[in-house]
Amino acid sequence: MQLMTASSPSSAPSPIPLAAAVALSFFVWGVLGVLVGSILPEVTADLALSSFEAGLIFVVWSFGFATGSAAAERLLRLAAAHRLLLVLSTATGIAALAQTQAPTFLVFGALYTALGLFGGAVFTASHTLFGTLFPARRTSALGVLDLVFSGGNIVAPLLVVGLVASEASWRVSFGLIGAAFLVCALAFAFGGRAAAAESAASDADAQDTPGAEATKAAAAKPADKALLAALAAGAFGLGATEWAQHVWFVTFALEAGADDAFARIALSTFTAGMVAARIAAIALGDRMRSAIVVRGLLALALAGHAAMLTAPGGVPLLVANLALGLGVGAMLPVFLGLAMDTDPARAAASSAVMIVSLTIGGQLASFTVGTLAEFFGVLVAFPVAFGAVAIMAAGFEAFRILAARRSADASRTTVTARG
Repeated sequence: MQLMTASSPSSAPSPIPLAAAVALSFFVWGVLGVLVGSILPEVTADLALSSFEAGLIFVVWSFGFATGSAAAERLLRLAAAHRLLLVLSTATGIAALAQTQAPTFLVFGALYTALGLFGGAVFTASHTLFGTLFPARRTSALGVLDLVFSGGNIVAPLLVVGLVASEASWRVSFGLIGAAFLVCALAFAFGGRAAAAESAASDADAQDTPGAEATKAAAAKPADKALLAALAAGAFGLGATEWAQHVWFVTFALEAGADDAFARIALSTFTAGMVAARIAAIALGDRMRSAIVVRGLLALALAGHAAMLTAPGGVPLLVANLALGLGVGAMLPVFLGLAMDTDPARAAASSAVMIVSLTIGGQLASFTVGTLAEFFGVLVAFPVAFGAVAIMAAGFEAFRILAARRSADASRTTVTARG
């Protein structure tokens, strides 16, 4: 069934302006996501932060991010996604601009918590909106968002290098970020006009379609707790795997005897593998969800991490990092797209579950490895992260099986009802 039947295809509003606004927003969030890590030495010196306060910045960010994501699932019941994103982008821009004047750690921390809160809400709203705009290619569309976010991650250090070279204050970076988010707000205002027209036409058309009643019936049913639990477990393991790798791998490699430059190059191959997997998700779309592909990726992640812990260094260590990156890089778009297709009425809830679980997993992994390293050394502590890869694999495989069973049951019910 086409998205719109009340209008001719030539008159149907294009989703591209709104999709472009979401992509631009994700790029800027990608920059902001790693910006503070890059400017932390300057912030620490300017605001006279202790080591504890510097570490606390990332804790409050993560707390805000998880809280914002959970809150967005409820807010989306009250407001359209594009309107919520317009408000959030405006609020983020104002908070980032206010950060340029932060006089103390308390003010900086409060504003950074607010930025995390807005960010979590933006991610859930954006995933939900993208899934709605591109229902036939959700995996590819969500893969685009992941890839654009990665682009922002790459640009952030280059931005800081430019600011340092020009001897500009770290506060300038927040000024640029604030201005960028206000541009995003304008983009959402422009794209939202087309979205509003499309929504009105779609709602009018949907009144007489069997799909409308099916959607209402699906929304009225209680959530499948087993599905959500499996999705949460997989996302938790994914977040823990990524954070442990990004935060602790270089330290582990140095302790294992690698030189500084090689350790960082090895970590970059992990990032390269993740980017390659996201490009594959965009190109292959729903074919990435097949059992053989998903199991192959999960097996690749497990083998890559295991090999990384035992590799003697050199090329084997690079290959192990690349394999791990390839194995985990597409898990978010693949399984969030699958979750949205399995239960379209709870697309926002699926996004919130994954984002909150990713955040908690990342923070717990960083804390656990750090604590164990304090007592036993990083050579003993870092291998514990293999458990996170195993949790990810078990959770996502369980979700895939449960989702397939649910789809099969729904198909049988439909056939019986028609008969």
